[in-house]
Amino acid sequence: AATLVAIWDELSDHFADADDGVLFELLNEPGPSLPTERLLPLYEQAMARIRARNPTRWVIIGGGFYSGYPEMLKLPRGDAYTAHTFHFYGPFEFTHQQQDWMETPLPLKHWGDRQERAEVTFHFDAAAAHDMPVLLGEFGVAHLAPDYARARWLETVRTHAEDRGFGWCVWGFAANFRIYDPIIDDWDTRALRALIPG
Repeated sequence: AATLVAIWDELSDHFADADDGVLFELLNEPGPSLPTERLLPLYEQAMARIRARNPTRWVIIGGGFYSGYPEMLKLPRGDAYTAHTFHFYGPFEFTHQQQDWMETPLPLKHWGDRQERAEVTFHFDAAAAHDMPVLLGEFGVAHLAPDYARARWLETVRTHAEDRGFGWCVWGFAANFRIYDPIIDDWDTRALRALIPG
């Protein structure tokens, strides 16, 4: 706890004179050992340090259990320069398929039927009911997923975020969930168009 607060004390001092393009995120994807209830007093202390030098800098805050949206809903309302974030990778069996870093890699899976799309709507409607600015801080699909299903999922999640006024960040650029292939030095065109149409 003291270490986290001390880090934010230094960062808030270092970036006090930075332009408005610098945003802070208190902690990325806290694990199961840091549930939201335990994070709240830490966040309160860190925010006090930040606001002492950065009163109008945007600060992004996520809940525990890897910043899932149910945990975001437990966060109290922040000040006028606070946004809450959640990460979305549902269903996990689809988004994380074929990953060799898992003890037992998940099998190939498709996505996109009516029920699966309705589940995205359900989750995003719940997140939109949260009375704070919301950032979809991460979403993505492993690049080994079937191309068409992967693109459909990316487009569905992106449009659900935009329709509800959420900012979004895709994971990732050139690693296992990539939209750019560093080996061939080119974009995954289908995934890119799902994110940036036209």
